[in-house]
Amino acid sequence: MATNGSDGYVGETQESSDGCSPGDWADGRAYFYSRDYASRNDISRSIIEYNENVGRAFRVISSDNRRYKVLCVDSNCSFTVAFAYGRGFEPPHTFVPHTCDATRVDLASYEASRGSKSSYVAFLDSARQFVLDKGRDASPAEMQKKLTAEGRRLTYQTCVDACIPLKAQLFDEDRTQCQFMNPCVTMDEMTRLEKHHPLTVSKKRGRPKKSKRIESQAATEAFKKKRSNKCTTCGNYGHNKRTCKE
Repeated sequence: MATNGSDGYVGETQESSDGCSPGDWADGRAYFYSRDYASRNDISRSIIEYNENVGRAFRVISSDNRRYKVLCVDSNCSFTVAFAYGRGFEPPHTFVPHTCDATRVDLASYEASRGSKSSYVAFLDSARQFVLDKGRDASPAEMQKKLTAEGRRLTYQTCVDACIPLKAQLFDEDRTQCQFMNPCVTMDEMTRLEKHHPLTVSKKRGRPKKSKRIESQAATEAFKKKRSNKCTTCGNYGHNKRTCKE
């Protein structure tokens, strides 16, 4: 889970599910170096869980395909956790525990700012269950309505950004789904698609010709007579005085 440099995560001090003692949480080395990491998600969850148990806040300063590094929100604190991605996922190569005072952390402000971010919404059990129930057709608008009913104030764009990683994690990405699609479209499917997306009529190549007007026979004959020569001797059309045979 990647966040901007201004993102923060905190939580109240609580007992660990792994059975770590308060001294182990304060030091942190026994926690980080005794875990197994199989993905980036495991790394981000370990950092979030550690800071929640020690009651501190952190911010991500580097998150890409090669590294993941976080610092404390307090500039005077020396807390640092840095992971390096190689062929596998290993414990952090750099770890410095918190040196700041936990009582000075404003938990309420950080919890409020954290709850309005898409990266946090994607970790909510209710949001995850909503995407599981709706499948790939899960709508961000419906997610916003559901989470708003639970008392969370979220924008539509936040729900859009939260749906993208959830769908990719639960149902794979779009390019992965293409291999399971039938390459031959059935007539029923074609009929259903034509209602919303009518097929365009193919046009001939080249410059389009002007449409000809449909004229009556009398108008056509009058037009031809107007352009034909009229003989002044006999009064007939089609020749002149010099070529008249009468």
